[in-house]
Amino acid sequence: CSNQGTTRWPYGNKYQERACNDHGWVDTETRGSATNSGKFTECRSLSNAHDLSGNLWEWTDNLGTGNLNGGGWLLSAGLGQCRSSSIPADGYHSGETGFRCCTTTQETQNILFQ
Repeated sequence: CSNQGTTRWPYGNKYQERACNDHGWVDTETRGSATNSGKFTECRSLSNAHDLSGNLWEWTDNLGTGNLNGGGWLLSAGLGQCRSSSIPADGYHSGETGFRCCTTTQETQNILFQ
């Protein structure tokens, strides 16, 4: 998300309104909710990973402890930074959380075409 610790947001160090799906703005299309990953084409890291800030808080595993990272769509403008993190109580769930499956192009093709 932070391009190896060099940026506050995936796209750089200066907040850009409408780059990512956050509650800094709400339009009639999204109405302040999660959207399909990749819809916000400017919300991507240098390695082209989309929606690492805003959209959904993502569950990550840190030595067996579940953390939420990146901030979801409900955060106000600029707060969904790469360093945004939360350690929720066991069993926590909401419509603002999700997870990411990471694969290489080859791994994806192997899964799809088996």
